[in-house]
Amino acid sequence: MALASVDDAFVEAFLLGVNEELARELVWREAPIDPRDTWMRRFWDSVDGEEDIAPVADWPPRSALGAHGPGNGGAALVLLIRSELFRRYPSTLVSATPATWVPDATGGWSRVEAPEGAIDPAFVGRLGPDISFFGFELPAGLDLDRDVAGSPDQGDGKPGWFFVLEQPAAEPRFGLDAGAGKAAAPKYWKNVRRGQATGDTGASYVPLAPLAGTTLPYDRFGANTWTETWARDAAAMARITLQRPVRVLMHADRMLRGGRDG
Repeated sequence: MALASVDDAFVEAFLLGVNEELARELVWREAPIDPRDTWMRRFWDSVDGEEDIAPVADWPPRSALGAHGPGNGGAALVLLIRSELFRRYPSTLVSATPATWVPDATGGWSRVEAPEGAIDPAFVGRLGPDISFFGFELPAGLDLDRDVAGSPDQGDGKPGWFFVLEQPAAEPRFGLDAGAGKAAAPKYWKNVRRGQATGDTGASYVPLAPLAGTTLPYDRFGANTWTETWARDAAAMARITLQRPVRVLMHADRMLRGGRDG
C-alpha cells in the first residue's frame, strides 16, 4: 500500500491538449461544432460522475494550470494497493477516515478512527492485473504531511488519517477458524476451531457429536453476549459459524514515512 498526491497541473494540461487536438480534427473534418467547447472533461474514472476540469472557455485569463477543477478546493490523494485482494474479493469497501486519540490500558495514548468524517473514493481504477488505486478528495485546507500523516506524538494534536479496507456486511461468510483445538470447547463460539469441532480426527467434514449440546456465548461484546447451543438446529449452527466481517485500518503515517502506527 502506498499514497500519492495527484498532479492537478498535469491532469489539466493533458485534458487541455486533448480538447485542442479534438477541436482541430473536428474543424478539419468540417463538423458543425464550436471549437471553444470542452468535450473531454474527465481524466479519472469518477465514481459520482464529477468532471475533472471546468469548461476551458470559463477559465480566467492567464490562470495557472491546476486551478480549474470543480472540486471542493481540497487536495486529491490516491491510495495504491498492489494485491490480489480485489480480484478475489471485488466488492471490498475502501474508505478514508480521520483518526482520534484515546487513552489505552498502559496509561498512554492510541490512535483509533474517529466516529465521524469518513469519506468514500471519488475515483477508482486499475493498473495492470494486480494494482488498484482509489482517489480521495480531501476536505479543503488539509495538508498532506501535517494533517493526513499526522504525528505519533499525542501532544501535537495531529492524529492523522486512516485508510480502511473492509468486507461488506451484506456478504456474510460461514465457517470455522483454522487449526487444532487446544481444549474440548472454546470460551466463545466466535473462536471455535476446526480441530475442536472435529475432535482433531482429521475428518473432511464437521461432525456434530464432539460439541453436541455445548452452550456458549458468541462473544463478550454488547449484543453478542447471547448464547447458542451446538447442533440444536440449522439456525443455531448458522449463528455459531457466522464469521465476523474483516476490517483493516492502515494509518497514513506508515505509508508516507515508513513509520509505525501508534
